[in-house]
Amino acid sequence: MPTPGALVAAAAVGALAGSYASVWAMYEDSTHKGFCARRCVTRILIGVSVSIGLQSMLGLALPNAAAIVLLLGLTYAAEWALIAMWNAFAGEDRSKLFVPMVLDIAGVHMGIDRARTAVAVGYVALVGLFLIALGQLDPGAASPLTPFAGAVVGLGAGVLVAIGGAWKEATRSGFELVTFLRTPSLTILAAVGLSFFVDSYLYLAVAAVGYQRAVVETWKIFLAHIASRLRSAPWV
Repeated sequence: MPTPGALVAAAAVGALAGSYASVWAMYEDSTHKGFCARRCVTRILIGVSVSIGLQSMLGLALPNAAAIVLLLGLTYAAEWALIAMWNAFAGEDRSKLFVPMVLDIAGVHMGIDRARTAVAVGYVALVGLFLIALGQLDPGAASPLTPFAGAVVGLGAGVLVAIGGAWKEATRSGFELVTFLRTPSLTILAAVGLSFFVDSYLYLAVAAVGYQRAVVETWKIFLAHIASRLRSAPWV
């Protein structure tokens, strides 16, 4: 059973991950749908719930710094995956948006029907098989993985995420090789860094995806906007 101190630390980690996700989501969506405090609070609560659930299952050595770093990546990835799955397969109609976040096939939005459900089940099964395979590869000894192993795992996880992103965005903004390669590149960097204190291929892959998403969203929502404003400033 997790200790009260570990659960409090997990709740704090989840609140941090959920708050960060809610901030960039609010910044991105406010121009289209306006500010909604309920959505922000919901994402924070999801982050807290996911983090506590992960800690209860995994029993990480909280409040150890390495365990906090790992749990933060796991929580961010799991929260992002839940929201992305909801938006893609069961969320509201966002066809008016440039990237509507609902499942497209050849540019046609799929309704809530058997075909959409079948694709959802297939997608979940594919991701689940990938994660199960990684879990089966975990070494028996509790020792950090090698940076090379981290890079290979990060590459596999990054390519899987990049394929999903390309499927979602290509019908609207076109396929961009640089954007596609950015995802596995960042996931590899995150996985190599995590490999120095993580002893599980499964945890490594999921946490690396979490940090990759955090970096990408930070760039897309904040840094790219700031850079664009600076380039258009009158003193440039």
